[in-house]
Amino acid sequence: MDDARADRAELAATPVAPFLSRHPGAASVFLAHRMACVGCSLSAFDTLADAAREYRLPLAPFLDELERAAAQVPANDLATNLTEPDRL
Repeated sequence: MDDARADRAELAATPVAPFLSRHPGAASVFLAHRMACVGCSLSAFDTLADAAREYRLPLAPFLDELERAAAQVPANDLATNLTEPDRL
């Protein structure tokens, strides 16, 4: 598998809540699709691929939207740092 496909597979396998913690600007994508993922108790477990499947969205365009939204706002590195205390 090439790097780009591996990156997409990794993104698709990312749980919704950690993704939104790192990229809060991407919440607009979920809201635009009328997805209840933002704040949902299952978002800690459901992946981005699960969310797309649940809402019958084609995965590749959904991931494209999320990547564009995430790129517009700097990543929230604090979420990453909280899981790696030695980096604080």
